Amino acid sequence: MTITTAGRPHGYARYKLDGCRCYTCCFDVSEYNRRRDKAIAAGTWRSDTTPVRAHIRSLMAAGMGWKQVAKTADVNPSTVGRILYGRPDQGTPPPKTTRYDIAQKLLAVKLNLHPNTPIDATGTIRRIRALAAIGHTLTAIAEGIGWTLQNLSHLAHSDAGPRGRHVEVRTAQAVAGLYDSWSMTVPTGWVCDRARRRAAELGWPPPLAWDDDQIDDPTATAHTSAVRKATA
Repeated sequence: MTITTAGRPHGYARYKLDGCRCYTCCFDVSEYNRRRDKAIAAGTWRSDTTPVRAHIRSLMAAGMGWKQVAKTADVNPSTVGRILYGRPDQGTPPPKTTRYDIAQKLLAVKLNLHPNTPIDATGTIRRIRALAAIGHTLTAIAEGIGWTLQNLSHLAHSDAGPRGRHVEVRTAQAVAGLYDSWSMTVPTGWVCDRARRRAAELGWPPPLAWDDDQIDDPTATAHTSAVRKATA
């Protein structure tokens, strides 16, 4: 329903949207500008969204949906959606900054899922494949998270996505931890060379092909330039 000028209360919105210049509207705008100037001076007006997106993505990797993150932070879901994805229907990319208070609320959200909770395996599978693409063997990865090679190999070769495999929160966290430790280390040796060749044959993208804030997004695709460089 469209709010008409007559139905909108006097204040900041009516001043900006309807051009009302009564005392109440002008006073609200003056107070808004005063608070804004004070917050800018204190460095608490706008915040970089990069760490906010990374934090939300880490929660998503552990199985906490972004709408659940929004609810926990008491932030409008549409705001969180814009921070993550922008407005694809309008061709608008994710914003570079957001309000300071919104950023603080989102960064304060903690994971609250039972370790046995099943979650989408997309990010976990991508991380395993990315490590293999730079030479970490599936055997080493399996040992690193306390799995058998058979089970890890089955997961690595399975389909990901909303209708694909699921893993427990504990597994997703273990793989993510290993990925953070190993993704910038390229192992050497003939076994590692064989792992890289096999991953290349399967088209598994390396870590550089994934942005940290997209690797858990089932709709995201790997950066092809990084894939070509890794397989050249």
